[in-house]
Amino acid sequence: YSLDYLVTAEKVLAALEEGNIDLGIFPIENSNGGVVLEAIHAMAKHRFHINIPHCNKRFTTYEYVEQLVLTVVKSDGRREPFDRNKLLHGIKLACNKRPVSKREMESLVDAIEAEINGWSRNEVDSKAIGEEVMKRLRSVDEIAYVRFASVYKNFKDKEEFLEEMKRLFD
Repeated sequence: YSLDYLVTAEKVLAALEEGNIDLGIFPIENSNGGVVLEAIHAMAKHRFHINIPHCNKRFTTYEYVEQLVLTVVKSDGRREPFDRNKLLHGIKLACNKRPVSKREMESLVDAIEAEINGWSRNEVDSKAIGEEVMKRLRSVDEIAYVRFASVYKNFKDKEEFLEEMKRLFD
């Protein structure tokens, strides 16, 4: 198929900004007669169904919005790129042998990542990410929350750990 049949996300978003279209089902014809049947905007992904009338073919194309690289500032001052897999790994460790599904953990990471990206900053302190994880993990599973907090907060002794437990159950 010729690339002339594709309508890019940029064109759709430009038309949205101009108020010419609304996301959902809408027809857009290009110069070769291709019609976009549907555009779905979910998070940073656009899915386009393309119908080519003269040959009765239909296909789907996906376009993703490229995010700026987020830098995490560690407590010792080091900087490293945000790593979604590292975040997921920490949550999986906290949720090990707990009644938290893989889907729930991935949704939790999605929500945390969306929240962090919503802060519109190029650099984020690891402490802010850890606090966001604890805030959200607490509502998912209290034991997983305590596990994560015990590693994240690096308690110096059992008294600090017990204080956190008291706050959890107050």
